[in-house]
Amino acid sequence: MGPARLVESAALLVDEVLPYEPMRQWVLSFPFQLRFLFARHPEIMSQVLGIVYRAIATHLTHKAGYTKTTAQTGAVTLIQRFGSALNLNIHLMCMDARMPRMRKSGAHAVP
Repeated sequence: MGPARLVESAALLVDEVLPYEPMRQWVLSFPFQLRFLFARHPEIMSQVLGIVYRAIATHLTHKAGYTKTTAQTGAVTLIQRFGSALNLNIHLMCMDARMPRMRKSGAHAVP
């Protein structure tokens, strides 16, 4: 998925799938050594994505004045693997709601 296609996918999510939620986009690029590692071992990239998501969710939850047990967060991540010249160019494009929502009573966190 190239950069133009990623932008189109992000625009579709914001405009048509989640139009009533203000969205924030985070783009992470990695140094060449990590790009090669992630290309060879995608399971490591999955673990890094989990760490990145938890860090962003924790930051936004604390910024909104909630705690982990009272807030609910969510995100959509698109992974770009190659640049326009078919070079290895791994990026994570994470889109999430700008602020967490208050968890409804009776709801519980899913691991």
